[in-house]
Amino acid sequence: RVVLKFSSIERHFYERQLECTLDVATDMMTKKRRTKYSENLLASHIHQLRAACCHPQIGSHGIGRARKTHLSHSREGGSVHSTGSVGSSVLTMDQILDRLIDDARGKCEESQRLAVMHTNALGSLEKLKIDAKEFGVDSNQADVYHLSKSTQIYLEVLDLMDSNASPSAVIGEAVLSGCNGFLARNTIIRDGKARLEWHTQEDSDSDPIHRALWSRIDFETPKKVVKMKVRPVTCRGQFTDERSESANIILIPRDCIFQVSSAAVGGEFIDVFSFSIPFSTADDDGWLLLGAFHTNRSKSWRILIKTYHRSVDPSPGETLSCIVGLDVELMEPDISSDSLQRLHALNNAVLTMTLVLDHYKNAQNSDADIPVVPQASFMTLHDMQEKVGWMQTESRKIESLYLTAARNVQAESQRQLQIATDRRKEVEARLCTVSPILKSQDVVDFWQESWWYDLLSTLRLHGTEHERSLMCERVQRDLADFADALDGSSFQRHPFSRFYDVDGISVALNLRFRSNEMPSHAASMEQVSALPLHPSESEIANNARCHKCRADWNQTGPKCNHCKLETKLNNLDTRDPIIFVVLKSLHRWLLEIRPTSSLGSKLKAMKIEQRAEYFFGVLKTSERELRAGRLAWRTHFDLLSDLDEMNQCKQTIRLADENEDLTRLTQDELGSIVAPCDINARAMEHGAKQAMALATLRRSKDTLRYLKNQNMEHLEEQEQQGRSVDEKTERNVCVLCLSAFEGDRAVLACGHSFHDSPCLERLIAKAGNHQTISCPLRCTTRTRRDEVMIASDKRRDDGSRSNRKVIGSWGTKVTRLLSDLMDVSDRAEKSIVFSQWEDMLDVVEEALKANNVAYVRAKTLRKIGRCVNVFRSSQCTVLLLNIKNGAEGLTLVEANHCFMLEPLLNCGLDSQAINRIHRIGQRSKTYVHRYLIQDTIEEKIEKIRVASYEDQLEDALNKSRKKHDVSAGGIDGGFSHEQLQDILH
Repeated sequence: RVVLKFSSIERHFYERQLECTLDVATDMMTKKRRTKYSENLLASHIHQLRAACCHPQIGSHGIGRARKTHLSHSREGGSVHSTGSVGSSVLTMDQILDRLIDDARGKCEESQRLAVMHTNALGSLEKLKIDAKEFGVDSNQADVYHLSKSTQIYLEVLDLMDSNASPSAVIGEAVLSGCNGFLARNTIIRDGKARLEWHTQEDSDSDPIHRALWSRIDFETPKKVVKMKVRPVTCRGQFTDERSESANIILIPRDCIFQVSSAAVGGEFIDVFSFSIPFSTADDDGWLLLGAFHTNRSKSWRILIKTYHRSVDPSPGETLSCIVGLDVELMEPDISSDSLQRLHALNNAVLTMTLVLDHYKNAQNSDADIPVVPQASFMTLHDMQEKVGWMQTESRKIESLYLTAARNVQAESQRQLQIATDRRKEVEARLCTVSPILKSQDVVDFWQESWWYDLLSTLRLHGTEHERSLMCERVQRDLADFADALDGSSFQRHPFSRFYDVDGISVALNLRFRSNEMPSHAASMEQVSALPLHPSESEIANNARCHKCRADWNQTGPKCNHCKLETKLNNLDTRDPIIFVVLKSLHRWLLEIRPTSSLGSKLKAMKIEQRAEYFFGVLKTSERELRAGRLAWRTHFDLLSDLDEMNQCKQTIRLADENEDLTRLTQDELGSIVAPCDINARAMEHGAKQAMALATLRRSKDTLRYLKNQNMEHLEEQEQQGRSVDEKTERNVCVLCLSAFEGDRAVLACGHSFHDSPCLERLIAKAGNHQTISCPLRCTTRTRRDEVMIASDKRRDDGSRSNRKVIGSWGTKVTRLLSDLMDVSDRAEKSIVFSQWEDMLDVVEEALKANNVAYVRAKTLRKIGRCVNVFRSSQCTVLLLNIKNGAEGLTLVEANHCFMLEPLLNCGLDSQAINRIHRIGQRSKTYVHRYLIQDTIEEKIEKIRVASYEDQLEDALNKSRKKHDVSAGGIDGGFSHEQLQDILH
C-alpha cells in the first residue's frame, strides 16, 4: 500500500470537488423525502470526487478533458502498434494550473460584474430619491446630499475596477510561429514572454528595409491582452539562434502593428494597435510599454514588423544576410472589467458631480449655507472640477477604443469582400471575352450566359444519335444520384420534368429557369459593400426597434434596411439545386465525350467548353463572394449592436411614467423601472445582492491569488534549476571520461563519481599493487578498494530506493506509478495496471510514451486477446487494463506485479483483478501495489473494502449483487447511509 500526498494543485482541485459533494450530500440528508434525482446527483458528485483523487483530468468534470480519437496505440520498445483507442491532449500539472487560474479569474470577473451592476443600481436609485419627492416620497435629506452620495457610489465602482485591473504577465503556455525566416517556429513559451528572431537573405535587387516580417503567438485558452512591452535586439551577442552568427546586418524594428485574430471575420487578423519603436543603441536595454487599446479575448495574436531603422545600401551582386530580433511581453489584467459598465459609471458620475458643483457654486454666490454632504465624498471645488475633467476624458477614451475595435472588424470584413469581388469580376471578364451574349452588355449578369442552350441546340443539329443518347443517359444518371442523396423526398416535391431526348432537356431547363428567377448577385454584393463604417443615428435607431433583429427584446418596430438586405442574401442561397445538377452534368458530358468532327468543330467555333469552364469559375467565385458578403453583413450588424449597446449603457434606472402600461414591457425592461414608493425596497434588494457579490468576489480573489502564487513559486523553482544546471551537469558527468552516467556509478571517498567500467577499472590498474585509489582530480582523500561505493538508480530488493527521474509532470499518483513501473522493468519483470477510468489509463499511457516504457493497451474486449498475446511474447513489460474489461477470464502469470490505481468497494472485482496474476501456473512471487491519497475519500473507501473483505467471496459476489442505499458513482457498488456519513465526515 502506497499512501501519497497531493501536490498543492491537486489538493486545490480535490477540495473544490469535495465542497460541491458536501453541499449535495447535506442537502440530500436534510430532506425528509429523497428522490431518485437527488440520489443520482450525489452519486455523480461522489464519482467526480473519486476521480479527482487520481488526476484532475479524470471524469466528465475533469479539467480540459482529452478529446477522444478512434486511433489506438501500444508501444513495444519504441514501436507503435494498433490495439485500442487512446485519449490525446493530456495536460501537465503546469497546464492544469493554468486552467485553474483561468477558471478562478473567470469567477472573479463574473462576481465583479454582478457587484458593479448592483452598485451602479444603488447609485442610480440614490439619485432617483430626488425625483421621488415630487410624488410625495420624502427622504429628509437635501438634494445635494443624494447627489453627493450617488457620486460617491459611482466613484466606488471606478475604484473597484481600477484596483482589480492591474496588468500582469499573461499566464499560460503559447506556441510561436511565423513567416519564412522565423527562427523560433513551434517554440513553446510561458507567461507571454518571447524572444522573436528572424533570419533573411536578400539580393542586391531587393531592399530589406521594406521586408515585412511577422510572428504569431497562439495560446491554449483565450486571453485578453491590454498592454505589452517590446524591446528590439540590437547586439549580435543577444541573439539565441546559432544562425544569427552568419548574418552580416542587424535590422532594428521601427514601425510595427499588433494584431488579434477575430472569429467575427473567420479567424483573420485585424489591427489592434500601431506603434513605432524609437532607435536605441546596444547599451540601451529599456523596454517600451504600450497600452491604450481595446481587445476582445482571443487565442491568437500577431506582431507585424513593417519597417526598420537601419537602411542598407548593398553592393552590386552582394547577398545580404539580415537578422531581426524583438523581445515581447504580453500583459493581461488581473481581473478584467466590462468597459460598458465602466462607461456607465463614468458617465453618470460626471452627471451627478456636475450637479453637485452647480449646487456649491449657487450656494457660494447666494451666500447660503452649504448643505451637508457625505464626508467620504467631500472634495474641494478644484478637486471636483479636475475629477470631472478626468472622467470625461476617460469616458471619451473608452468610447473611442470600443468603437475603433468594432469598426476594425467591419473594415477587415469589407476588405475580404472586396478581394472576393475583385476575383469574381476578374473571372467574369474572362467569360465576357468568349461569350457573344455578354460582350454587348454594360452590366454583366453571368446567368445570361446560356452556353447550355447553345450546347443542346448544336448537339441536336450536328450530333449523332449515339452522342445525344449519351447526353440523356448522363443527365438522368446524375439526377438519380442526386435524388438518392436527398432520400428522394425533396426531389419528388419539385421533380425535374421528364425528358427523352435533347430537346426535352432544353425545354425542361427553360421551364425550370422560368419558375426560379435568379436574383442579381452583383447588385446584392454592391449593397453589402456600401454598408457604412459610421452608421447614422436613424439607422441605429431603426435597427434597435426592428421586430426581427431585436426579437429577443420584444421590439415591435418595422423591419430595418439591414434585415431587408439579409433577405436578399438569403435569396441568393435559395437557387434551385436541380438546375446546378443538370448544368454540371452537361459540363461533365462535354469534358468526357469525344465528338465527331462536325460536332467538334461547331463546339470549338462557338467556344462552348471555354464558356462553360469560365461560367463555373464565376459560379465558384460568386459563392466565395457570397460567404464574404454574409460575413460583412454580420459584422455590420455587430457594429450596429455595439453602437446601440453603448448608447443604452449610459441609461440608468428611471421612474415609471404616468399612465405607462408596464404589462407590455419585458422582464429586462421592468428591471430598469421603479415606482417612487419602491425605491427604498429596491435599494435594500440591490444592497443585499451587492454584499453577496462582493463576498463572492473576495473569496474568488483569494483563490486566484493562491493559484497565482503557486505559479510564481513554480517559476522561481525553474529559475533556480536553470541557475544550477551547470552544477547538476557536473554531478551527472564522469569527471574522467566526461560522459554522462546511464547506469551504476562508482563513488570514491572524496565524493567524485566515475563509471564502474571502464573508468574505475583504469584507476585500479593505475594504482597497481597499492590498496588505495587516488582521485584523478588530485583530492587529498585516498580511497581503499573495499571502500568504493556503487550508486544506482535501480530499486533494491529490500525496498530502498533513490529518486527516479520521471520525464514530464503527470501528477502525484501517475508520477509514483511511473517510477515503480520503471523499477519493475529494470528487474525484467512484468506488470499489469488496473483502473476503472479510461481517462486515467490515457494519462498513464501518455506518461509511458514520454518515458519510453514499453506497454500495450486494449480498450475493447474484441481486441484484448491480441494485446495479451503481444504482452506475453514481446519485451513489453506493462499491460494497461480497465477493471471492468480485464478483471476476469484472463490468465496472465507472465506478470507478477499488479498495480491498483484506486481502491474499489467491490471486493470481488478487486480479487478478480489480483487473481489474473496470482493463480495456478504462477512461479514467481506476486506483488499487489495499491495507491491511495492521504486525507481523501480513498482512505475511507479502502477501510470499507478491508472491513468487508473477510466476509465476501469472489464467486458469491458474481452471483448476487448487494443493493446499496447510495451509489458510489462507479462500477463497484455503493454505500449504506452510515458509510456515506462516515466517508463525508
